[in-house]
Amino acid sequence: MVNEMGSTGASPDLSGRRAPVARWVVAVALLQALLLIGTSTRYGYHRDELYFIAAGGHPALGYPDQPSLVPLMAWLLNQAAPGSLLVLRLMSAIASALSAVVAGLVAREIGGSARAQVIAASCAASSAFALAVGHFVTTTTFDLLSTSVALWLLIRAVRRTSGPSLLAAGMVVGLGAEAKPQVAVVAVMVLLAFAVVGPRWPFRSRWLYGGIIAATLLFAPYLWWQATHGWPQLTVAANIAGSAEGGRLGFIPFQLVLVSPVLVPVWIA
Repeated sequence: MVNEMGSTGASPDLSGRRAPVARWVVAVALLQALLLIGTSTRYGYHRDELYFIAAGGHPALGYPDQPSLVPLMAWLLNQAAPGSLLVLRLMSAIASALSAVVAGLVAREIGGSARAQVIAASCAASSAFALAVGHFVTTTTFDLLSTSVALWLLIRAVRRTSGPSLLAAGMVVGLGAEAKPQVAVVAVMVLLAFAVVGPRWPFRSRWLYGGIIAATLLFAPYLWWQATHGWPQLTVAANIAGSAEGGRLGFIPFQLVLVSPVLVPVWIA
């Protein structure tokens, strides 16, 4: 195990060389997926799942509180296996497990050894947030995955001066925003960070603007629907923020719960 993952004292390699993708990262993700799939039928429908199925049965470019991608997917899965919670929740479990793989890829991209990749994937897989959103159909599951993939691609772009990675990140953001618009907010914040602290070379690259165009085109159907219906999602978001659903614990304590108390040893270390 030690030989497989590298020495315990290895420091991050920032020279541009990258360790191979650790097969233990895949093992962690598979274990997470099996756990989620194996327990996916132990309780009934979540109210959001019933809403998604009903909404997906009435195809539209958008709905008052969300884009169309997740409702359409939920409806199709329910059509494929009516009443099967296992099939309905299968994509959520897979998406959550893939997020753990991406965490390992991010560790690799910034110079982490195989051991670092496994630690990153394990932390992601055992977080309360990833386990919760992998248990049922929710827009947040695909928000987590698409945001993680987009950030991994942006890190690749910065470290490798890779224009194509900027384009790919834009495509992921556009597609992810069709599941949950908050993905686009993260992308805007990254661009602001580039502008303020650098690197600034992406602003001189046609690949960045290609990525922005791709993201806009992919997200355009939902933007058009919202614009022609008076932007109802803004009203929904304001109501949620002012309700108990917005979080009773307070922002910071709630973030610690989402990360998971199981990871306290990692915080301490």
